[in-house]
Amino acid sequence: MPGGGNWRRGGESRHGAGRGGNGRFFDYGELRHVVLALLEEQPRHGYDIIRAIDQRTGGAYCPSPGVIYPTLALLQDVGHVRAETADGARNRYQITTDGRAFLAENKSLVDDLLSRMRRVGSVQASASPVIIAAMDGLKSALHSGVEPWTAEEARAVAAAIDAAAQRVRALRNKDEP
Repeated sequence: MPGGGNWRRGGESRHGAGRGGNGRFFDYGELRHVVLALLEEQPRHGYDIIRAIDQRTGGAYCPSPGVIYPTLALLQDVGHVRAETADGARNRYQITTDGRAFLAENKSLVDDLLSRMRRVGSVQASASPVIIAAMDGLKSALHSGVEPWTAEEARAVAAAIDAAAQRVRALRNKDEP
Protein backbone atom coordinates (compact mmCIF):
# COMPACT_ATOMS: atom_id res chain seq x y z
CA MET A 1 0.00 0.00 0.00
CA PRO A 2 1.36 3.39 -0.82
CA GLY A 3 2.52 5.69 1.90
CA GLY A 4 3.28 2.94 4.41
CA GLY A 5 4.71 5.44 6.95
CA ASN A 6 2.22 8.05 8.16
CA TRP A 7 2.05 7.35 11.91
CA ARG A 8 -1.26 7.91 13.50
CA ARG A 9 -3.02 7.33 16.84
CA GLY A 10 -1.95 4.57 19.14
CA GLY A 11 1.12 3.53 17.17
CA GLU A 12 -0.85 2.33 14.19
CA SER A 13 -0.02 3.59 10.76
CA ARG A 14 -2.61 5.39 8.72
CA HIS A 15 -1.66 3.54 5.54
CA GLY A 16 -0.19 0.37 6.95
CA ALA A 17 1.47 -1.40 9.88
CA GLY A 18 -1.85 -2.22 11.52
CA ARG A 19 -1.07 -5.91 11.17
CA GLY A 20 2.55 -5.77 12.15
CA GLY A 21 5.51 -7.12 10.23
CA ASN A 22 4.39 -6.73 6.64
CA GLY A 23 3.63 -2.99 6.82
CA ARG A 24 0.03 -3.44 5.67
CA PHE A 25 -3.19 -3.11 7.58
CA PHE A 26 -4.76 -5.92 5.57
CA ASP A 27 -2.99 -8.95 4.20
CA TYR A 28 -3.19 -9.74 0.49
CA GLY A 29 -6.81 -10.08 -0.63
CA GLU A 30 -8.39 -9.07 2.68
CA LEU A 31 -9.40 -5.59 1.55
CA ARG A 32 -11.73 -6.99 -1.11
CA HIS A 33 -13.61 -8.87 1.61
CA VAL A 34 -14.02 -5.66 3.62
CA VAL A 35 -15.15 -3.73 0.54
CA LEU A 36 -17.74 -6.41 -0.24
CA ALA A 37 -18.98 -6.39 3.37
CA LEU A 38 -19.42 -2.61 3.22
CA LEU A 39 -21.27 -2.90 -0.08
CA GLU A 40 -23.51 -5.59 1.39
CA GLU A 41 -24.62 -2.99 3.95
CA GLN A 42 -25.49 -0.47 1.22
CA PRO A 43 -24.38 0.65 -2.24
CA ARG A 44 -21.49 3.13 -2.04
CA HIS A 45 -19.19 5.34 -4.07
CA GLY A 46 -15.46 4.62 -3.84
CA TYR A 47 -14.87 7.59 -1.56
CA ASP A 48 -17.71 6.41 0.71
CA ILE A 49 -15.85 3.11 1.09
CA ILE A 50 -12.63 4.96 1.94
CA ARG A 51 -14.47 7.08 4.52
CA ALA A 52 -16.21 4.04 6.07
CA ILE A 53 -12.91 2.17 6.51
CA ASP A 54 -11.23 5.27 7.94
CA GLN A 55 -14.08 5.77 10.42
CA ARG A 56 -14.31 2.11 11.46
CA THR A 57 -10.59 1.95 12.17
CA GLY A 58 -10.68 5.22 14.09
CA GLY A 59 -8.32 6.75 11.54
CA ALA A 60 -5.71 3.99 11.92
CA TYR A 61 -6.09 3.03 8.27
CA CYS A 62 -7.42 5.07 5.40
CA PRO A 63 -6.97 3.35 2.05
CA SER A 64 -6.03 5.56 -0.85
CA PRO A 65 -8.13 5.85 -4.00
CA GLY A 66 -5.21 4.08 -5.72
CA VAL A 67 -6.00 1.01 -3.61
CA ILE A 68 -9.81 1.17 -3.50
CA TYR A 69 -10.56 1.76 -7.17
CA PRO A 70 -8.41 -1.13 -8.46
CA THR A 71 -10.05 -3.34 -5.82
CA LEU A 72 -13.48 -2.27 -7.06
CA ALA A 73 -12.40 -2.92 -10.67
CA LEU A 74 -11.22 -6.42 -9.70
CA LEU A 75 -14.47 -7.12 -7.87
CA GLN A 76 -16.40 -5.90 -10.89
CA ASP A 77 -14.30 -8.07 -13.25
CA VAL A 78 -15.05 -11.20 -11.22
CA GLY A 79 -18.74 -10.34 -11.00
CA HIS A 80 -18.95 -9.59 -7.28
CA VAL A 81 -20.00 -5.94 -7.73
CA ARG A 82 -21.57 -3.85 -10.43
CA ALA A 83 -21.20 -0.14 -10.99
CA GLU A 84 -24.11 2.19 -11.58
CA THR A 85 -23.65 5.63 -12.99
CA ALA A 86 -26.51 7.73 -11.71
CA ASP A 87 -26.38 11.49 -11.56
CA GLY A 88 -22.89 12.66 -12.31
CA ALA A 89 -19.71 10.86 -13.24
CA ARG A 90 -19.12 8.92 -10.01
CA ASN A 91 -19.94 5.24 -10.02
CA ARG A 92 -21.94 3.79 -7.19
CA TYR A 93 -21.12 0.16 -6.53
CA GLN A 94 -23.54 -2.58 -5.51
CA ILE A 95 -22.84 -6.12 -4.42
CA THR A 96 -24.13 -8.83 -6.75
CA THR A 97 -25.62 -12.23 -5.96
CA ASP A 98 -22.20 -13.78 -6.67
CA GLY A 99 -20.61 -11.26 -4.31
CA ARG A 100 -23.06 -12.19 -1.55
CA ALA A 101 -22.28 -15.89 -2.11
CA PHE A 102 -18.53 -15.13 -1.91
CA LEU A 103 -19.08 -13.28 1.39
CA ALA A 104 -21.13 -16.18 2.77
CA GLU A 105 -18.36 -18.64 1.81
CA ASN A 106 -15.83 -16.44 3.62
CA LYS A 107 -18.01 -15.43 6.59
CA SER A 108 -15.45 -16.37 9.24
CA LEU A 109 -12.68 -14.31 7.62
CA VAL A 110 -15.01 -11.36 7.03
CA ASP A 111 -16.18 -11.45 10.65
CA ASP A 112 -12.54 -11.53 11.82
CA LEU A 113 -11.63 -8.57 9.58
CA LEU A 114 -14.57 -6.47 10.77
CA SER A 115 -13.77 -7.38 14.37
CA ARG A 116 -10.14 -6.31 13.88
CA MET A 117 -11.32 -2.99 12.46
CA ARG A 118 -13.60 -2.45 15.49
CA ARG A 119 -10.80 -3.30 17.96
CA VAL A 120 -8.36 -0.93 16.29
CA GLY A 121 -11.03 1.75 16.09
CA SER A 122 -11.76 1.52 19.81
CA VAL A 123 -8.04 1.69 20.66
CA GLN A 124 -7.65 4.69 18.37
CA ALA A 125 -10.63 6.44 19.94
CA SER A 126 -8.97 6.20 23.34
CA ALA A 127 -5.68 7.77 22.21
CA SER A 128 -4.89 11.18 23.68
CA PRO A 129 -4.72 14.06 21.17
CA VAL A 130 -1.48 15.20 22.84
CA ILE A 131 0.09 11.80 22.17
CA ILE A 132 -1.20 11.78 18.60
CA ALA A 133 0.35 15.21 17.99
CA ALA A 134 3.66 14.03 19.45
CA MET A 135 3.64 10.95 17.22
CA ASP A 136 2.90 13.12 14.21
CA GLY A 137 5.89 15.28 15.23
CA LEU A 138 8.09 12.19 15.44
CA LYS A 139 6.89 11.05 12.02
CA SER A 140 7.68 14.44 10.58
CA ALA A 141 11.16 14.41 12.10
CA LEU A 142 11.84 10.91 10.78
CA HIS A 143 10.83 11.96 7.26
CA SER A 144 12.73 15.26 7.32
CA GLY A 145 15.86 15.78 5.29
CA VAL A 146 16.60 14.81 1.74
CA GLU A 147 19.50 12.44 2.33
CA PRO A 148 19.01 8.89 3.55
CA TRP A 149 20.01 8.11 7.13
CA THR A 150 23.60 6.98 7.57
CA ALA A 151 24.11 3.76 9.53
CA GLU A 152 25.36 5.76 12.53
CA GLU A 153 22.37 8.15 12.41
CA ALA A 154 19.94 5.24 12.09
CA ARG A 155 21.43 3.54 15.16
CA ALA A 156 21.23 6.78 17.15
CA VAL A 157 17.60 7.38 16.12
CA ALA A 158 16.69 3.77 16.91
CA ALA A 159 18.33 4.06 20.35
CA ALA A 160 16.41 7.28 21.06
CA ILE A 161 13.11 5.70 20.02
CA ASP A 162 13.86 2.57 22.10
CA ALA A 163 14.66 4.76 25.13
CA ALA A 164 11.41 6.68 24.66
CA ALA A 165 9.47 3.41 24.37
CA GLN A 166 11.02 2.17 27.62
CA ARG A 167 10.07 5.40 29.37
CA VAL A 168 6.49 5.19 28.08
CA ARG A 169 6.21 1.58 29.26
CA ALA A 170 7.48 2.65 32.67
CA LEU A 171 4.92 5.47 32.83
CA ARG A 172 2.12 3.08 31.87
CA ASN A 173 3.27 0.55 34.49
CA LYS A 174 3.85 3.25 37.11
CA ASP A 175 7.37 1.90 37.56
CA GLU A 176 8.95 5.34 37.56
CA PRO A 177 8.54 8.01 40.22
